[in-house]
Amino acid sequence: AAHSFAIENGFEPPSSNSPQFSLAVPQCEVWPTTHSISAPEEISKIRWYEENNVELLCWEVLAKGFMAKPDLWPQHEVDPSSFDDPVHLGSEEWRIQRLQKAYCNPENYRRREVAMELAKSCGCNLAQIAVLYPLTVGKHISVIFGTKNAKNLEDMVSLQHLHLDEEALMRLAGTVPIKSVQMAGANNVRTFRHTKIGIQESSSFTKKNVPVLDRLRLFAFRTDNK
Repeated sequence: AAHSFAIENGFEPPSSNSPQFSLAVPQCEVWPTTHSISAPEEISKIRWYEENNVELLCWEVLAKGFMAKPDLWPQHEVDPSSFDDPVHLGSEEWRIQRLQKAYCNPENYRRREVAMELAKSCGCNLAQIAVLYPLTVGKHISVIFGTKNAKNLEDMVSLQHLHLDEEALMRLAGTVPIKSVQMAGANNVRTFRHTKIGIQESSSFTKKNVPVLDRLRLFAFRTDNK
C-alpha cells in the first residue's frame, strides 16, 4: 500500500523492508505485530519486492537457534499442548513459549534434518546452510546474523560466493531461486561469483581484514571486559 501510494502521488517509494525470513517457517506471529515471508506461499511477495527494487533485510534467519543447534528443542521433548498455557507477558517462559509455538512443528523438524544432511555432505554446519537459504532465494535479500562467538562469524564469512543449488532448495523447502543460476559439480553448495559477504562491527568485539558488508549483516556481541 505504501509503495502504491508513493508512486501514485509522485513520491519516492520505499526501498527496503524488514520481515522475518528463515528456513524454519513460523506457524504464527513470532512476536506481536511482526510479519514473516518464510512460508512457501509468500514467494510471490518476495518476487514483487525484487521486481520493485525493494531490499529485504531479514531477521531471525536462524529461528532463534532452532536452525543453528541440531539439539535445540528436540521434537520428543516439546509439548504442543502447552503452547497456549497462560504465562506472564514478557517473561522468559513467555518468550520460549512463543518461539516453540512458532518454530517447533513437524515440517520445520523435517527441514532441519534435511539441512543437517546437506551440511554433513558439503562440509558445512547447520547454521551455514540455514543462512545460505534466504541468500540463495533472491539477490535482493540480506540477513542479520548476531553472535558472541568469533568462530561463528568466521563460519559466516566463509560462505562468501556460495549458494545452494536448485536440488537443495527443493529438498529443503520446495522452492527455487527467483533467478536461476547455472549449476555444476557434485555438491549442493555451489560457487556463486556475484554474492558478497562481509562483516559489520557493532560493539567492542573486532576482527581485522574482513571484507566490506554487502548482503550478510554480521554483528558481534561481547559480554566481558577483555
